[in-house]
Amino acid sequence: MPTGINVSKETVQEIAKLTVEGLNAQEIAMRLGLHVATVLHHRPAEMRRFKATPEDVQKWFEFYSQGWSVAETGREFGVTAQTIRNAFRKAGFSTRETASAKSRLVCAALGSTT
Repeated sequence: MPTGINVSKETVQEIAKLTVEGLNAQEIAMRLGLHVATVLHHRPAEMRRFKATPEDVQKWFEFYSQGWSVAETGREFGVTAQTIRNAFRKAGFSTRETASAKSRLVCAALGSTT
């Protein structure tokens, strides 16, 4: 999918229309043949802040509890991994340690500084 492209006024209008219809950024990107970041960048300002509902967070946590990573869950629902993390933290859900955090713990236990 193209990135760093100029987007026509008509495409920006289509992004806004599809957003209002309830499609997430990933669905819009796939439909229009754009990168998700392009869709997110060109949404109207009033549509840029995503407000997760309790139902959204519960659904995300179901996927996460089944072994999906935060990043995978975010991609599935068209939001960033940070949005997922923030919503989990706000809801009081805990997340698994990342591979890099586990690696640091192992290195610390072994006396390594990698």
